[in-house]
Amino acid sequence: MSKLTHMTYTGYAAGNLLCNMVRNESIMSLVHASYAPLNNPEYRKQVCLCCLKVWADYAYDEVEEMPDYIREIRDNG
Repeated sequence: MSKLTHMTYTGYAAGNLLCNMVRNESIMSLVHASYAPLNNPEYRKQVCLCCLKVWADYAYDEVEEMPDYIREIRDNG
């Protein structure tokens, strides 16, 4: 069974998980959110849904153009 991927912050909060779970690399894979290949639907299937929702809500301002998959996560999250 593959490990669920969790996204982490960069910068001052680097390493903290977007979903606020306790970091445990023995049961999860980690990726900095800004470097995650989220445009790949197969990759997104492996990512924590809570992390995805946090990213979708904060990665883009409402007035910015954003990828369709971000809008979908925002609408269905």
